[in-house]
Amino acid sequence: MFAVNSPNSFDMQLSDKKYIESLSDYQVVEAILSRDEKITVLYLYDYCYPLFKAYYEKFKYCVEAEDCRDFISGFYLYLMTPGTVSRRSKLSTYSCGSRFIYWLKIVLANYCITLSKESERKLKMTSYEDVAGRLVEESESLSMDTLNRDDIEIVLCRMSNSRYRNLIRFRYVDGMSNCETAELLGMSLENYYNKRRLAMQQFVNVLRKERLV
Repeated sequence: MFAVNSPNSFDMQLSDKKYIESLSDYQVVEAILSRDEKITVLYLYDYCYPLFKAYYEKFKYCVEAEDCRDFISGFYLYLMTPGTVSRRSKLSTYSCGSRFIYWLKIVLANYCITLSKESERKLKMTSYEDVAGRLVEESESLSMDTLNRDDIEIVLCRMSNSRYRNLIRFRYVDGMSNCETAELLGMSLENYYNKRRLAMQQFVNVLRKERLV
């Protein structure tokens, strides 16, 4: 992924803004498709930052992103990944029939709605009356007492999200405190508690899939 250093849209230089605005929609899209790092970063991460920030704040409960720029990176991958049927990326379907920024807003809105529905579906699949409920206790602890070390490593290796995997390892296998784990992962405590719930759900889902509970 691109190296993005500026923390927010106000870091965009006036000369960079004028440069982006001097480009046609076709030039911007072609540059992003050809993985032109300068134009991609300036347009998506800086020029369009306010747009992404608004959607991130509205949907951050259902996205696996540490901050808005991480959210933009996820959306960039969505734009660039070829479809399983069409073999074309979402961005390559832009036809210049409308302003690119308007097209981007529509695609971004649909992307966030899809993430929201997927998040709701996953939550519905997790019943707090079954094994997951017994493991994710009100004390906010996850017991590893019934698992041996080999089983735990198997489950951790099969967790799809590496940050969730590290969270479980640091907090529940290595026995670090919540504050220590959050610091190691570079998270605020508020964000840590949100991600911990998702991490535990993923851990339990893998446990069940591997028939270890």
